[in-house]
Amino acid sequence: MWFYEEAERTGEQGTWQYGEIKGDKRSKKLVVPRQIAIYLCRTMTGYSFTEIGQEFGGRDHSTIMYSFEKVEESLKTDESLNTTIEMLSKEVKEYIPK
Repeated sequence: MWFYEEAERTGEQGTWQYGEIKGDKRSKKLVVPRQIAIYLCRTMTGYSFTEIGQEFGGRDHSTIMYSFEKVEESLKTDESLNTTIEMLSKEVKEYIPK
C-alpha cells in the first residue's frame, strides 16, 4: 500500500518507527499516529474498515472504526489536529504516483 511508504518516511521524522504503528503496543506515542494513519487511509482511499484492519496488523474492523470515529470527533474541537491532518493529507497527495 502506498500509504506505508509515506508512513515510514513520516515515522523517520517522528518518535516512532514504522513497524511499530502496525504493532500491538498501545503507548500514546503510537496510538495517536496510528489513529491518524487509519483516518487518512479511510478518507483518502476506497478501503473498507476490514481492509484497513488487515493492513494494520490484522486489527478487527470495529477497532479501525473506533479509531476513525475518535479522530473524526477530535477534529471538531482540536485545531492542532486539523492542521496536522491537513498537512499530512497534502503530503500524501503529493506522494501518490500519478
